[in-house]
Amino acid sequence: MTATVNNSWRGPTAELDRLLRSWQPVKAIRRVREILGDSKDRRLRAQSRLYGLAALVNVGRIRSPEYERAVEHARDELEAVPEPALLAELDVLRGARAAAFDDVAGAVILAARARHLLEADPDRGMPSCLAWRDLANLENSLRMSDRALDSNTRADELDCQPRQWQTAGLMLETALIKDQHGDTEGAIPLLEQTAALRHPGSGQEMADTYSGYALARLAALGVDVDLSAGLPFPDRRGDPFTNGFRDLARACLRIHEGDPHRALWILDTVSPMDWITGVEVFRLRSLAYAIAGEATAARAAERDMFRAATGDVRRLRELAVTGARAAQERDALVGLLRERADNAFTDTLTGLSNRRHFDLMWPELAAHDGVIVGMLDLDDFKHVNTVHGHRVGDRVLRRAARLLWETLEPDAYFARFGGDEFVV
Repeated sequence: MTATVNNSWRGPTAELDRLLRSWQPVKAIRRVREILGDSKDRRLRAQSRLYGLAALVNVGRIRSPEYERAVEHARDELEAVPEPALLAELDVLRGARAAAFDDVAGAVILAARARHLLEADPDRGMPSCLAWRDLANLENSLRMSDRALDSNTRADELDCQPRQWQTAGLMLETALIKDQHGDTEGAIPLLEQTAALRHPGSGQEMADTYSGYALARLAALGVDVDLSAGLPFPDRRGDPFTNGFRDLARACLRIHEGDPHRALWILDTVSPMDWITGVEVFRLRSLAYAIAGEATAARAAERDMFRAATGDVRRLRELAVTGARAAQERDALVGLLRERADNAFTDTLTGLSNRRHFDLMWPELAAHDGVIVGMLDLDDFKHVNTVHGHRVGDRVLRRAARLLWETLEPDAYFARFGGDEFVV
């Protein structure tokens, strides 16, 4: 995940962007701390906070209390520079945290709000471009593939500095989802586009990882590809992200070479990094069994793949429904609390402000010059209650209150002071 920078695209923000783009989030975190310690520039501080959050995502600390504190710090900094693109970026980063805690409804709401902010952004500069890219990643993680592709296209239309690893990652995931759901024909063009993004040694290590796996995956599907130069995986042996895709690619190549049993052995050693690579293991098992002529095992692997692929979508829907219900209950509770708060300051019989509200408002009213205060009561009201009963007396009080509403100026303040007494 990246973060937004200002249109100048130089100085500390460019340095932070380079560190994240070259997958050095730990160095980026240290640099953010240095900038925050040295700079009083509010925009730079806000942008640095956003970069710091993005770096925490990349080192796997999105569920940590540190991330939550960083969100609050970023929110405070953005009060001084409430630019739509920067606010949208913060919503995206908050949405990523919500998704990490399975708050799908909350993540979807934040993604929608970020999209609204970006669509209304008059600047449409570099910050907007990069926020659109990060929004695409969030939407993709929420299985909102159509919106994710739209967000990525909008970023491309703004013609900002390319983020090939983001584009490659989005296209690869979309292709794999298509293939895992039976649309292999639709997946192949996306895999070919992803494979074409490879630029070994260009500093786009993540893009090379995605394009390398896309190339291997095409080979496993029987597509004629050029493997003479090898796969463009970066030399990052200690990185579990790269190693995970490298292991899956090795299995793909064994399938391509007609060695399914070796491919199955490799797949037994793979530790899935996320939902999509977990489903990939089942898909590649199915391909390997098919090559080996074991039709029953291939069909069983296909069923496992389908359950894993659709089960995750079902789980997301259930979480979204649960989150929506919780939000409704929360809104109902807020409404009840507001109603009770209103009741605490409202006379339930007449609907006017009550004595408690008048006592609260009096200092503010008395502070204005030219304020006229009047007291009135209803003559012989006690007699009405005694002769006709309290029910009739209540109707008289409500009628008196309605006359006050209808007679006095719109900006007048009036309250039921107690009994049959009113203050205006």
